[in-house]
Amino acid sequence: MKILHTCATYWPLVDGVSVAMQRISEGLAAHGHDVTVATGAVAGAVDEHAGVQIVRFAITGNETLGYQGDTTAYQEFVRHFAGDIMLNYAAQIWSSD
Repeated sequence: MKILHTCATYWPLVDGVSVAMQRISEGLAAHGHDVTVATGAVAGAVDEHAGVQIVRFAITGNETLGYQGDTTAYQEFVRHFAGDIMLNYAAQIWSSD
């Protein structure tokens, strides 16, 4: 299965969001799924870690406070991702709003 996870932070950052998503994503990858994580950090940087493809966008904020960064590139990436399923981690953050 081709899976897209979206979250505001991910490896190598260590916080509640990044650790939870890393465990879920790497666990699914270890079971043979094709997992991509769309997350924050360096714009345009694409990494791979423990079988998980990581695509990073330089965006912060949320719907209430406003967004900073290139939200159009992120929206286009999500819109055109050819996957089977998508999980958005957390509400009231740029990656889900």
